[in-house]
Amino acid sequence: TIYNFFPADRDHAREIALEFHDQANHAPEGSKQNWRKIARILETFAESDINCSAFPTFYEDREPKSVLIVIKTGPDYDIGCIYEELVQSMGLYRDDDSLVSTLFTDSFKYYRRPTRLDWLMLKVLYDPRLRNGMSRSEAGPLVKRILAELRPYAEGPPPVS
Repeated sequence: TIYNFFPADRDHAREIALEFHDQANHAPEGSKQNWRKIARILETFAESDINCSAFPTFYEDREPKSVLIVIKTGPDYDIGCIYEELVQSMGLYRDDDSLVSTLFTDSFKYYRRPTRLDWLMLKVLYDPRLRNGMSRSEAGPLVKRILAELRPYAEGPPPVS
């Protein structure tokens, strides 16, 4: 499940957070905590200088449950943020500033759409031979085999016209 919020600025993010606190006050006891958690995330986002972020949640078995994506849409709006957070919400949750040809770097923002490397990483991540909970020593040889099969790069979706 993906939840998206697009506040125009910090004040708007605070307004949305207040709405969630209000919902928590009127919610059944079992769901108050979830409403308050979303409110706290939006408050944290409102106080930050970041333009977009994703907040994933997981089931007890580490399977992805949901992700809350918050993207500022005011003057600092960046289409690359939307693509980055959506692709990261598919399971690649971490930026890596050592990579250049990817959406997942904050020190080098050239790409505004997923690159071939991004699609390659997703294809490896979702290969059915890899399973949740595998150790690095178990997964490493499989990842090498998958990469060898996908070289030189996985083809992404057709270009957007």
